[in-house]
Amino acid sequence: MGGLGLVSADGGRSYNGPYRIAADYRANSVDVFDSSLAGAPDGTIYATTGIWQYVNDWNEQAVVVSQLRPGETAFTRSVKVRDLTPAPYTLPGEEWRTSMQASIGVESNGTVDFLTCDFVTGALDLYLARSA
Repeated sequence: MGGLGLVSADGGRSYNGPYRIAADYRANSVDVFDSSLAGAPDGTIYATTGIWQYVNDWNEQAVVVSQLRPGETAFTRSVKVRDLTPAPYTLPGEEWRTSMQASIGVESNGTVDFLTCDFVTGALDLYLARSA
């Protein structure tokens, strides 16, 4: 499994890390790709990661969210947000490749918002998940 992140606490003048993303996720995953990071007011960094279980599919088959608390050295406490139906390389009638890379954000109250695509309906629909 791969995927590393660097973290800055001074507006990008210097970085700490690298920190392994989804370091504790082991569920039938051959690799992790397409990571996105967001910081919370308490200094916790959240990462979303695409999980590739079958490398012959074009897009990830699941997505997880992990966290790196201040003073830690790896993104852990990984939670699978959802299994995904991978989109084909291109959509019908289109020439550009698809992408299902998730995005993550943290609200001022610490709520984590997560947005990804899924081809489960036969269309590349967007899905929003919010932490409780």
